[in-house]
Amino acid sequence: MLQNYINNELLRNLPSDQKRIINLISTGNKDGKSYIGQQLEEYWTSIGVNVSRITWHNDFSINSKEYLLAQSINNLTTDQNADIYIVEYPSLSECAIPPSLLREASINLVIAKANRTWKFTDQAFIRNLTNSIGEESKIFLLLNTAQKDVVESFTGLLPPINKLRKLIYKYSQFGLTASE
Repeated sequence: MLQNYINNELLRNLPSDQKRIINLISTGNKDGKSYIGQQLEEYWTSIGVNVSRITWHNDFSINSKEYLLAQSINNLTTDQNADIYIVEYPSLSECAIPPSLLREASINLVIAKANRTWKFTDQAFIRNLTNSIGEESKIFLLLNTAQKDVVESFTGLLPPINKLRKLIYKYSQFGLTASE
């Protein structure tokens, strides 16, 4: 359910008149970029969308001249026929991303672990990211590894819903006397 929401929200914000590029970015290591990228690719491929997933692990070297001077996604891949490009970069603490690649993307998806403390360096990385992008691209934040009860305190009760879960949820939200 939540995965479909994320996929649909991203699809809704992708342009129809230019390359659809989603950059997967994080401020720290092991925040879940590979997992999220794989899930997005699997879902969209299952509904017939031609997806090209490009990762810094397999498809380009962050220490190469081609990456450091890249002006476009075309410098990182030879696949020109994809409907959506999902590009996974190393964490911002490891390597800078060329501003032209950030601006070319339709969406820059920053993935952060919900159970990790947000530091001043994380704030600095995000500030630099927004300054590099400007108004040309959108930035979305995806919290990864959040506990279900914490998410429900923001979103409301998530499926599966039964009478017992509904009662426990109302009790935890001090809503036993609330009416629907």
